[in-house]
Amino acid sequence: MIRAGWKSACWLDSQGDVLDLVAELRKAPARGLIDRPIWIKHKSGEPLALRLVAVKKPAQAAAEARRKARRAAQRGGHQLSSERSTPRIG
Repeated sequence: MIRAGWKSACWLDSQGDVLDLVAELRKAPARGLIDRPIWIKHKSGEPLALRLVAVKKPAQAAAEARRKARRAAQRGGHQLSSERSTPRIG
């Protein structure tokens, strides 16, 4: 299992095209489950084949996670990016 930051990775679909991970997560079915193959591009060499598994948190858990992230950001002296921002890929 690998946890990867979505901002620093270049996510690819099965055709090798850049994949907008946030858009992919947003169009997940109502239950919020994604289980599919995906690739991550390296600086050199062939893309690394992975399996993307994502489960949407329940609304209450998501709200609590956002609250904790805001508190941590305040303590660290920085701000969180907008919820609606899209990742930079490349």
